Amino acid sequence: MSDSDKFNYDVNRIIKSGKNVDILFLGTSRVHRSTVPSVIEEMTGAGTCLVAASASQKLDGTYMLVKDLYERVHPKVIVVGVQWNSVNRDFSQFMREESVLKSFDRMGTLSRSAYMLEHMGEKEWPQLFYLYRYRHSFSIENLIKNIKDRTELSLNGYEGDDDGDIYYHGMGFKYGKTSLKKGNIPVGVKGIPQVDKDDPDPYMMECLNGIVSFCKEKNIRLILYSPPETLMNLYYIENYQDAVDLYKEYAKANGIEYLDMELLRNREEILSDDKFSDAWHLSGEAAYKYSEVFGEILDKTLKGEDVGSYFYPDFESLKKDVKRIVAMQAAVTTDGYSIKISLSSLQNEDVTPLYRGEVSDDGGATFYSLFDWTAQTELEFDIKDNSDLIFRFHAWSGVEGEDEAWQLCGMGEKEDNNNEDCD
Repeated sequence: MSDSDKFNYDVNRIIKSGKNVDILFLGTSRVHRSTVPSVIEEMTGAGTCLVAASASQKLDGTYMLVKDLYERVHPKVIVVGVQWNSVNRDFSQFMREESVLKSFDRMGTLSRSAYMLEHMGEKEWPQLFYLYRYRHSFSIENLIKNIKDRTELSLNGYEGDDDGDIYYHGMGFKYGKTSLKKGNIPVGVKGIPQVDKDDPDPYMMECLNGIVSFCKEKNIRLILYSPPETLMNLYYIENYQDAVDLYKEYAKANGIEYLDMELLRNREEILSDDKFSDAWHLSGEAAYKYSEVFGEILDKTLKGEDVGSYFYPDFESLKKDVKRIVAMQAAVTTDGYSIKISLSSLQNEDVTPLYRGEVSDDGGATFYSLFDWTAQTELEFDIKDNSDLIFRFHAWSGVEGEDEAWQLCGMGEKEDNNNEDCD
């Protein structure tokens, strides 16, 4: 039983009740992991809020869902999540198949046909048939289990179980149980991502233009916004401010609002590392608290009030209030006779990071000092019989009272934080 089945149940329940949706949210998983409909309803006074976001949702899927859900639940306000790479050329193909299918599964029959013909490639078409999509795990036992699960879920009013770390929580919101420890987010390692401000993907821009035109035609209030991710990701992107400028300029040119929740004032408190389940998604508990802030800003925006005081004017202004090392990355290699340690970190340009290292030979039960605070980033030690060692590294800005970034790793390990998606 997929989240789309539960989402479609919620949509059909709204339709059967004769109600419409006051505020509709769309975008990637960063939207459905941070937006709690019931809290937004409370903060804005809206009757019904629905989150139609899905993992890695592209703007073509968003565009089709806007049109589909307008016909089915008639939203008065549509809030579309756009992130730094939503209109990047490289992002337009990343995780293409998964994003297409998740959007497709949330549409009505007519919209599915249009989406298949207008926005899907032929290689995705076979995936529309469930037997093909689940061909690798198909068996009579799985088929019987799936039928049983669907029947039980239907009898229970589509109340999903909460056994997993992430589960469907109702009206499109997904709740994450786990939280990161403060400072323990590794730096991305797959190249430095960049914003293509002056060369956006024309297809994605066409889809974004289509959303704007459709909302104006149907007299729907449209708001663009960037949902939150960890500060590490913002520092890791080479030119994040270009994304801010791109969407601000686009919104102004089209007479709509743009809210960058990434540049939220006091974000070090509201969106600290320990509020996230991973580098991109808020934990469920934090999502409730964040939604109160977002709901307050959204309410004032809808009333035409100035909300500029809630945000830093630009990314550089935000960075001035950051005194800590944002994230660190360590790699340990060996030739059998010695170990080599490479250290790196993300911080403001005027900060010289200091590092210290510890080592454990009992599975992490006890750590001993390997080296004290140093500005060196490449170190070598004569340590033999080292295959079972565990290392713990710390990075500090040198500012008294500021949190340290830290990382655990074993021999030859380098945490892989794929930052291409930032979803």
